[in-house]
Amino acid sequence: MGTYAGQKFKTGAVEIPRGISSGKQVYDSDKSDLSLYKDVPKIESAWQASGEAEYVPDIPQRPDELIGVFVQSTIPCGKIKNIDPSEALV
Repeated sequence: MGTYAGQKFKTGAVEIPRGISSGKQVYDSDKSDLSLYKDVPKIESAWQASGEAEYVPDIPQRPDELIGVFVQSTIPCGKIKNIDPSEALV
């Protein structure tokens, strides 16, 4: 509470001495189940490495496709009076 608070406010604020805490966590593991420790190949890695994988930017745009964009407001808690979609519909 520091030296600036009145005695009335310091009654419940007693410092509790404690050591430095640590973040170490230990898990017991069952070594008899070795399947947990085997390397598992990533299924899609062959497609990705060969260039056969299709990503979103690789998909061609369609003429009737709509695109949504998030726009942040410069006025918090403002109300939208009107929207002019003419520029977006070109």
